[in-house]
Amino acid sequence: MLLDEYKDKDKPMIFDSLDKLPFYLQHLPSLQTVMDVLGKVDLLESSPGFHNTDNPLVRYNIIDYTSVDVRNPLEIHRREADVQIVLIGEELAITAPRSESVNAGPYDEQKDAAFFDCEATMQMTLRPGLFALFFPGEPHRGNIVLKQPTVCRKVVFKLTITSD
Repeated sequence: MLLDEYKDKDKPMIFDSLDKLPFYLQHLPSLQTVMDVLGKVDLLESSPGFHNTDNPLVRYNIIDYTSVDVRNPLEIHRREADVQIVLIGEELAITAPRSESVNAGPYDEQKDAAFFDCEATMQMTLRPGLFALFFPGEPHRGNIVLKQPTVCRKVVFKLTITSD
């Protein structure tokens, strides 16, 4: 079953600057919660790990890592969209056509993820001030070294889109 705010399963991923985030509210109203957290919470001082919000459909994960020079498998989700925002550092993120997800391995219901290898067809540089939004079914992978390994802090907002 689809939630009211997500009627089109084939929406493409979005890559844009954070100041344009309000533009996408008409398509995905739960982005308002993302904007509220960005405006009210000091994510640089917050502890790593998952955090809940006032909206039961939105939670976020703060991750500290060093970008890696390994292209690990891409992932897809069935229920949640990812809004990925690098707070410190920079990384390369990659994606592939939705049709590649047919090659995904076993789906982990608890993690809402399946992983698989495929040829990425698009890459983007995530750095502070930018975001990438990956909808359910869109292959993606981040945390990839851009020029040299970089210490990063990223927040990934998980927006529940479908309830299966």
